Order: sequence, then C-alpha cells, then structure tokens
Amino acid sequence: MSVQKENYKPFTMTINEQTLSAPIVVGIEKSNASDLALDANMYHLGDNSFSDLSANAGEFRMQAIGPFYTKRFTLKNINISKPIYLVIGSIIGIDTAMARSMGQNKIPNAFASPPEVYFNGNKVSEIQLNGDGQKIKLPASLVRKNQVNEITIKTGRNLMQTAYIDYDDIEFMNLIIEN
Repeated sequence: MSVQKENYKPFTMTINEQTLSAPIVVGIEKSNASDLALDANMYHLGDNSFSDLSANAGEFRMQAIGPFYTKRFTLKNINISKPIYLVIGSIIGIDTAMARSMGQNKIPNAFASPPEVYFNGNKVSEIQLNGDGQKIKLPASLVRKNQVNEITIKTGRNLMQTAYIDYDDIEFMNLIIEN
C-alpha cells in the first residue's frame, strides 16, 4: 500500500496476512526542504523465475525489468553536515540466509546473496531483510551537490545455482533521499 501527497513523505506498507490481522495505521509526515522523492513507482528486479516459497512471492505485482535499477538525480537543497539517507519505502522478495532464518521465506535448501545498493558508483549497503522504511546512510563524501548523483540497486543471485545465473526476484517502491 502506498499513500502520497504533495509536500509530504510517501508512506508505504507491505500488506500481508499478518498486517491484515490488526488495525492498519496510516501516517504521513511533512517533507523537509532538503528531502527528495526519487521515485514513487514499484519495480521488480530479477528474471521472473522464482519459487512459490520465496519471500512474498504471492505478492509480486510486476514483471522483472532485469537485475538492476538506476536513478540519476540532482541534490540542490542538501545539507552535507547532516546525515543523508536513502529510504526504501518497501522491499519484498529477498531470499538471503538471514531472511530465511527470520522466517521471511520458506525455501528449505537455497538462499541468495543480498541486494546491493550503490551511490555514485560506490557500494554503500547490502539489504539482508524484507521490510518497510529501510534507511541506508549515504556517505556525505560521495554526495555531488548541484550535480548529477546516481543510485543503483542490484538484486542478489541464488547462491545454490551453478549451471546458470539465477537472479533473486525482488520488488521495491518509494525511494526517497532524506536529510
């Protein structure tokens, strides 16, 4: 579920059987002048080849666009002296060993490498778990103020498959830069 309003940060929540069993609270907060909504769309990374036991496989809504996503943008109102975060509103489908140990998928004998996040060509994070509102700190030293910056998200690979590359299928939405 996604809620958006001008001058407010987008709100994203993954809806599943657990969230439907309790009341849903939707809350949106005002954006700061330095916040930047990068992309409100949903994207599916991978190869459209996944098990029904994969994390959130029954909730996938899109066809895969390939193994990575890239977005270029300019940061004009950014304050380099304050922390800068990439916030992923919602991400599902991650089949890492950690996600399996947390009960997020039911695949008994396989797992994937974690999705990776790159900022201006530098790896800044790996995403181990599915969830909403995941914050990734971006190093201020990599920020190009008033110039083009670039975020790339690469999906993981099934580490048990050796005959060919089997990309882990994931979906994410609502990318925001918070400052």
